[in-house]
Amino acid sequence: MAQSAPKRLFNLKFTPKSVIPSFASRYLALRQSPIYPKIKFQCDNRDPNTLWWRVNSIQILGEKRVVRSRVTRKVRDAFLYELKARGFDAKGRRLETNIASTDGIRGNMRGTVTITILPSSLQGGFPAFRKEMKSKVDELVWQQRNQQSINAGKPKVAKPREAQKSTQTHRGTPRPSTRPRKKG
Repeated sequence: MAQSAPKRLFNLKFTPKSVIPSFASRYLALRQSPIYPKIKFQCDNRDPNTLWWRVNSIQILGEKRVVRSRVTRKVRDAFLYELKARGFDAKGRRLETNIASTDGIRGNMRGTVTITILPSSLQGGFPAFRKEMKSKVDELVWQQRNQQSINAGKPKVAKPREAQKSTQTHRGTPRPSTRPRKKG
């Protein structure tokens, strides 16, 4: 009897930029929402130089809350375990800064990771989650290393400051200076 291929328990999606989650974007669009100030504060004060990650249980919404919560916790714990095994904390920062990195990543992990739980994960145990998460985090480390090598090759371009911007308007006529000139 042939064995079938193992079912995936979750998907892991990585984006190199720090992306605000869709649920936060919804509340940021509604200024009248009672939790708008809290979401706005969290998004404004979040460090873009860390790893933003979340676990999404949208595909198992038909299950009871306790089941979703339990599976989500297993996935979170497996992800944190694998990060710690590679020398990172929950936000993708290096735990030991004086130890040379063996995975090829310089500094902290950056970007956004969304882990989507699949319905096949309802029967999975913690060892199965750790086994699959190990390969997913290996892939994440590989993507981080590639992203850092791409960014290392780009020349740094300084953004123009307000004083350095052109004094021309969009129609080509000179714009009057708003600052008084120094005398003397």
